[in-house]
Amino acid sequence: MAKRDKRIAAMRLNPKNVRPNELDAVLRAVGFDVQRQTGSHKIYAREAVSLSIPQDKPFIKEVYVRLALSYVEDER
Repeated sequence: MAKRDKRIAAMRLNPKNVRPNELDAVLRAVGFDVQRQTGSHKIYAREAVSLSIPQDKPFIKEVYVRLALSYVEDER
């Protein structure tokens, strides 16, 4: 199992305990690029999909993690 797959599995098991840099690594691994950072939000984009993920807290809210994972699973 690749490192990326282990991170994704851990995020699925506990989406409330995901740090911004962990989610950033997973999104970049599946092809998302950071378009820009506006204030405390990073804007990720891939083809026609755009995600805005807040970066100011120690942990990302569960709703943002689940949304990002739904796009990651579509990639697989």
